[in-house]
Amino acid sequence: MPAKELGDEEEITRGDRAMESKRLHNLILIPWLSVPIVLAGYLLLWNRIPSQLAVHFTPSGTPVTLMSRSQSLLFDLITLLLVLTISSWILLKRTIYLERILVRYYFGIGAMTFIFLAVLLYNI
Repeated sequence: MPAKELGDEEEITRGDRAMESKRLHNLILIPWLSVPIVLAGYLLLWNRIPSQLAVHFTPSGTPVTLMSRSQSLLFDLITLLLVLTISSWILLKRTIYLERILVRYYFGIGAMTFIFLAVLLYNI
């Protein structure tokens, strides 16, 4: 009987680890929704966006750098995909301090998405 109880305990532990792993994977995938959100923002506003977007400003708010709308879309998507890929890979490899890294991951992706959409709305 004790051997059977030990086996049950191992199954529970293995099941808990599998559930925790699935939860982590889901938490890592949520920020990937920023890619379709940014893409949808561009597609919905494409006809209202000027041909040249101001993307870099001085402290006084004067535009310094202009990009075409397709260049801006491409830059935003490539930057998001690069950061998401690297961050997801790092999170999948880590075993300690996952909560801290996840908070930084969510904050970073959220800030990038906010900035990309704010620049887009500024130019309308």
